[in-house]
Amino acid sequence: MKVKEEREVRVILRDAAPVLASGSNRREYALADTYYLPEQRNGFWKVERRNLRLRKFGHAEAEIVLSVPEFRGIVKYGRKYFIASGTESQLAEMLEDLGFAPAFKIQRKRGYFLDYSHWNLALEEIDGIGWTIDADVSGEEDAWNLVNSLGENVVEVLKEPLPSYFCKTFNIEI
Repeated sequence: MKVKEEREVRVILRDAAPVLASGSNRREYALADTYYLPEQRNGFWKVERRNLRLRKFGHAEAEIVLSVPEFRGIVKYGRKYFIASGTESQLAEMLEDLGFAPAFKIQRKRGYFLDYSHWNLALEEIDGIGWTIDADVSGEEDAWNLVNSLGENVVEVLKEPLPSYFCKTFNIEI
């Protein structure tokens, strides 16, 4: 199993064009995350504190990812556990056998990895939300430097995990 420590900021943008024009080393990707919740809910499992998803990244094998985020200011600190990989159908069956059920899906229409100034970004067009940036940052000051560099293109800086924001936006009861 692989574990990734992360420090990230996510920003919703008005327009992707200025970021694409300023960025370099662009690589396009496709990504869909299907989020799973325990069939028996007891209040312990909240998407703002932990989320389990079946991730399908382009033509690669699917994988099960558990994220445990914690926000401090606008920076999301946390761990991502890459639990298993295999075919999408095998992993979905395993999650269901473990007592989890699919709850909602976050589909990226388009995605780009790119370098923007000194940041590594994922620029994603998310169904129903629009363009977002997910950037690795060194801390709060670095996160605000990125936000300020985007200027009036910033619609909102998320202070909660994307799945939590998505559920609130679309009135998905968890």
